[in-house]
Amino acid sequence: MPLIELRGASVWLETQQILKDLNWTLEPGAHFAVLGGNGAGKSTLLRLLAGQIWPRPHDSRIYEFGAHKTWSPLRARENVALLSPEIQERFVRHLQDGPDNEKGWDLTARIAVLAGFFGTELLYQTPTAQQEERADAVIAELGLAALAERPLQTLSQGQMRRVLLARALVASPQVLLLDEACSGLDSASRDEMLELIERTAQSGQTTVGMTTHRESEIVPSIRTVVTMKDGEIVQDPVSTHFPSFEAQPLAVQNSETGEALIELKNASVYLEGNPILKELDWELRRGQHVAIEGGNGAGKTTFLRLLRGELHPAFGGKIVRFGQQKMARAEIGTRIAFLSPALQARYADQITVQT
Repeated sequence: MPLIELRGASVWLETQQILKDLNWTLEPGAHFAVLGGNGAGKSTLLRLLAGQIWPRPHDSRIYEFGAHKTWSPLRARENVALLSPEIQERFVRHLQDGPDNEKGWDLTARIAVLAGFFGTELLYQTPTAQQEERADAVIAELGLAALAERPLQTLSQGQMRRVLLARALVASPQVLLLDEACSGLDSASRDEMLELIERTAQSGQTTVGMTTHRESEIVPSIRTVVTMKDGEIVQDPVSTHFPSFEAQPLAVQNSETGEALIELKNASVYLEGNPILKELDWELRRGQHVAIEGGNGAGKTTFLRLLRGELHPAFGGKIVRFGQQKMARAEIGTRIAFLSPALQARYADQITVQT
């Protein structure tokens, strides 16, 4: 008996047609992967299956899950869990303080997991003892016990991704949909995530569907692989490999005697009482280009936020930018540009590219 069927389903967002006349049947245990480039429609397909958006016509998506057939997304919300970059961005956005000094959410990893029972981001209801026991079991199974009482804003991108996976699994969904689950993870965290996905698929309790750009991220339990292009499922696969290139040397004089642009002296950073950076001594000189390596949770993002002026050294440490120990945040912003997942999360969902 199918769990979900699409019968000529199309999706329009605003005035753009994203998915075109899709036919799809998802059977229990038929784990699947969707390949395709950016803009192919992969994420929209998962949102459609999860009941987050409506198809045209409205009855072209049918849910069963062992009961009578219905096109109502309420059935999906009870049986389908979705983990996506959009969900993680929403958490990141709400954890940040607002422009008018509104305080962001104060959530621990455990509270975020418990909220998964109710399909909410904040915990509005009191969980039962059985639900708390189940949440603790999932947290332990995913190796998150040491992070359970940590505030979400102190977690790395990879750590938060695992917390949100626990949140998705806590209510034992019949279908787990993963949109680019390994995006932004280092190699060790990526391997851990793929192992968790494979274990979920092998459990026999949950049907797993995932989107990815990379065939190497398709776990062994997945037997159905389709490729999307321009909102359609196509027979001929779209290349998932990017052309290689050789970087050409730039004509930049790299001199260690150039003036110091940024200096850190005994700089430590704490987030919610947790030490993230510890007694750093470092400098960046004009003409130098640097890369920062390290696993998820190593402190890379916090280090860049410190340089950018979003965070400040703890007592006893200092940072000097462009020869000044005290510099207004606005002035720092005109001299140090910063691109990060947190920055992307700040943008409203309905904003246009031009805006």
